[in-house]
Amino acid sequence: MRLDELLEKKEATQFQLLREIVLAGGSQMVQTLREKSKLSKSAFEQYIQELEELSRYQPDVFELKNDGLMVRLTFPLTSSLESLLSKWVIESISFQIMAFCLQHAEFKTVQLVTHLGISESTLFRKTKELNRKLHEFRIQIKNGGLQGEELQIRYFYFHLYGQLSAYVPLTSQWQVDADRFVNALAAHLDVTFSQANTQKLSLWLKIMQKRWLVKKPEQTEIKKKLAYFTDDVLYQAADEFMTLYLSRTAVENSRYEAMLFYVFLVCFEVFEEEDFYQYDLLRSKKLPTAVLDTYIRETILLYYRPRRLSIQLEKKFGYQIAHINNRVYFFQGRIELYNRQHMIELQRRLLGKTLSQLLNQLLVLVFEQLDKYQIQQTTLHDFLVISYASVLMMIDFSVTQTVYVAVDFTNLPAYRFPFYQLIQLELKPLNGVEISEYDDQQDYDLVISPKVPPRNQQQSQWYMLSEFVSNYDLQTIKQIIEQIRHYKN
Repeated sequence: MRLDELLEKKEATQFQLLREIVLAGGSQMVQTLREKSKLSKSAFEQYIQELEELSRYQPDVFELKNDGLMVRLTFPLTSSLESLLSKWVIESISFQIMAFCLQHAEFKTVQLVTHLGISESTLFRKTKELNRKLHEFRIQIKNGGLQGEELQIRYFYFHLYGQLSAYVPLTSQWQVDADRFVNALAAHLDVTFSQANTQKLSLWLKIMQKRWLVKKPEQTEIKKKLAYFTDDVLYQAADEFMTLYLSRTAVENSRYEAMLFYVFLVCFEVFEEEDFYQYDLLRSKKLPTAVLDTYIRETILLYYRPRRLSIQLEKKFGYQIAHINNRVYFFQGRIELYNRQHMIELQRRLLGKTLSQLLNQLLVLVFEQLDKYQIQQTTLHDFLVISYASVLMMIDFSVTQTVYVAVDFTNLPAYRFPFYQLIQLELKPLNGVEISEYDDQQDYDLVISPKVPPRNQQQSQWYMLSEFVSNYDLQTIKQIIEQIRHYKN
């Protein structure tokens, strides 16, 4: 589910137009933008005109200019497409419905209609649309409340409000109560929480307390998984803490409340890396998530042999892998903020061929260990692709040895200077590549030149250019650099 799917139709179309311009670099040909939008000419012009008018009234949010040929978009330093989306989402009827459902465990239709100031037919239509979007989370609005697994409902709200937290601040009194909760938890677990993680805990606490008003929450799935985790040291600590905390409230201590809190702790990077590493040393290696973590970690380490990764790097990527796998194991569905396909294509390009093969291998391992159908039927599949790709790039950036490339254009006329600059622009973005002008007294991994290599040239691989900055040459050079990097690493 994309966050912008909560917008009204008009704002959703306007947002897609703005996103297209952003992805195009801040400006787009009017004709190209209209074709991508698939809107009629009159509808497209109306949307652009309204966006221009909106930008004139809100210059502190964004500026849009259309000269008939090009559409140009700029954001002030204090604003962005993401912040604009957040504000529009909060104003939407869909968000207001979800916020009302959190505030009221049970309600009558007339209450919600009165609160929103809309007709019953509009509410029925909006609820039907929302339920289609909520399907991947396995929750729905029905019979005067939210129905579905309690863990899924809390996860959805944490995900939703987490995207919008900067625009839905906690009250000062609530923050005081949340600080007490966080300080008590830190003392109980003997850890420290950063400001960002304190905000996560505060948000989870608020959602948790709102959901305590539900009389009979559905706990079917968490009941099935509880047995695997009862001997885990962190679960036992969470159980002790929640028992103590709930004893001071009027809320009955459900046997599943500690498990719900444990899931939150292991899924959302609440602990600092070193604190989580200490827990990882103690947690049972028989946990379903621990088994998967081990398979993934060993596969990655095997890929980089005979090189041995540093302990710090193993901690870092182990921390990321554990949280990714926990999310996939416990949850269904995901709210996406950025353009998913754009991110996947970008990461695939950055990974290169060999790391993309490793990524596919890791995905197969996850499908073998967990519910393949559950993952593939939701946005969790793309979450896995994006998250694992990010981890692999992090590792590769950390271990990559420099590939030394020399450029020899000494026999070319004056245009050798822009040629050299163009080659640099193309190759510098590649990770771990250092480019310089050719010196026959130095050794290089690769030399690029239109000349035939000298007879005494044996130390460096030599590539003869076929044409002035041709795509063929650039693609081939990049493939050679990737092969050299793989060999050196």
